[in-house]
Amino acid sequence: MLGDNDHGHQAGPDAGRSVHVDACGFDAKEMLVLELMRYFCLSYAEPMTQGWLSAFSRAQGVLGQADGPMLACHVSDLLSAVRRERKTQFNFIDPRCAQCAARVYPTELALILLLRSARQAYPEQMRAIARDVVGDEDADETLGAGHALAGCLIKISLGMPETWHGAASRAIH
Repeated sequence: MLGDNDHGHQAGPDAGRSVHVDACGFDAKEMLVLELMRYFCLSYAEPMTQGWLSAFSRAQGVLGQADGPMLACHVSDLLSAVRRERKTQFNFIDPRCAQCAARVYPTELALILLLRSARQAYPEQMRAIARDVVGDEDADETLGAGHALAGCLIKISLGMPETWHGAASRAIH
């Protein structure tokens, strides 16, 4: 289950537990995945925003017509798996607000750490994180989708940083 997009500038149950994105040590690929996740979550929380279109547009703009949609699909698959297995709300930061997007909620951080564990081939750590994310011992779908996304991240190249910096779209803000 995905929950609120706390666009009220740190309102909500995870507000006090958010951390600044700079403290997370995310690499460029993890930052891109975080942004895409947030746009997909926005689609679930506020369907009229069609945030999924921004996710695909952003991914394609950064990675091109082949790798962009592939990455976006893997991110969507991971979130779909989490939605099926998680029984509690999943809070996320609104990607349309630069001030908000500078923070990371624990649920978002956990998914990025799950991907990092998969990319670094730490299966036990990945399993523990997946169980925490879904709140259940049964996290097989989340694990499978996490492995698939990590495999995609290993294969893609972001190119030169100046070609992909900046937020996707303010049109839906």
